[in-house]
Parts: sequence; C-alpha cells; structure tokens
Amino acid sequence: REILVRLANNYGTQGEWSKAVLTSRKLLDLFPNHPDKPQLLEKIISTYADPSKLNNLNLAMQARAELAQKFGPSSRWAKKNETNPRARGKAEKLIGNNIYRTALYRHTRCEVLRKQSVDSKTPEEKVTFRKLALQNCLVAAANYNRFLKRFKHHKEAYKLSYYLADTLYFTSQFKDAAIQFEKVR
Repeated sequence: REILVRLANNYGTQGEWSKAVLTSRKLLDLFPNHPDKPQLLEKIISTYADPSKLNNLNLAMQARAELAQKFGPSSRWAKKNETNPRARGKAEKLIGNNIYRTALYRHTRCEVLRKQSVDSKTPEEKVTFRKLALQNCLVAAANYNRFLKRFKHHKEAYKLSYYLADTLYFTSQFKDAAIQFEKVR
C-alpha cells in the first residue's frame, strides 16, 4: 500500500495529475476498507477541482457524490471501521464539507443560468437556460437538505436554511420554501 501511496504522491509532485488519480483509484480498489480511504478520495476531488491540475468540475462533483455514498454512516466502509471513531469522524467531516461545497456550487450555477435566461435574446435560449438553472437548483436544494439534516447545529446552518428556501422557491416548491423562509426571518 505504501508504495502505491508514494507513487501517487510522486506523480502529483511531477504534475502528472491523471496518473496520480489513476494510482489513487487503484489504491481505493485494492484497499476498500482502509481507514484513510476517504482522505484519498478527497485528494482525488481536489485534483479534479483545481484549475491548475485537472480542472474537471464534473468529475469532482461525481467524486463528491461518491464520497458521501461510500463513506456515510451506513456504508460498508463505516461498518468495517466502527471501532475507529477517528477515521469515521474524519470521513464525516469530509462528507459534510463536500455536500456543502456541492450545494453552494450548484446554487451559484443556478444563479448564473437564471441571469443568462433573463438576458437571452431568443425564447429558445431562455427556455434552455431556465431548464438548466432549474436542474442546478434542484441539486442544490437536495444537498442543502442533506447537509442540514446531518449537521443541524453547524455554524452555517442559518445561512444554508435561507439558501435552501431560495432554491425551493425557484423550483416552485412554495410550501416548503415558505417553511424554510419562516425559519430564517
């Protein structure tokens, strides 16, 4: 295992980001229950998301979803690491940070697409941008919900509740939006 970790790190040092990710993915496959597996996937996410590295936000978003799925409290990895509260705590923190980042990214994307819809010259463009905005808002709302359910007492919970209300309102979920707005007024 250590040889592959060093190899992945060496690829990263040399700027061989694709090889670093492939080696890291191999590590994830070979050692599925290792306590440091969530941190390794976080390195992959960072490599995908960093503009100076692979700069692929779609792959970063997919890996963020993978992190939440594979290392959540009811995952096989969590069960295998139930006697390691430190590893589980680190995983939970990484999951929270990634759900948070995904929600904010999708909400920001929604806002940009909403503006493009308003500024569009043709009705077809308006519809296209509005649909894309709606899709991003739905993903943002789902992630805000997921985050707020898991991290009710997080220092950003109040602000995220407002953002959740905004995304619900935009997606015409008016009753749920009203409930959320009521919480933050």
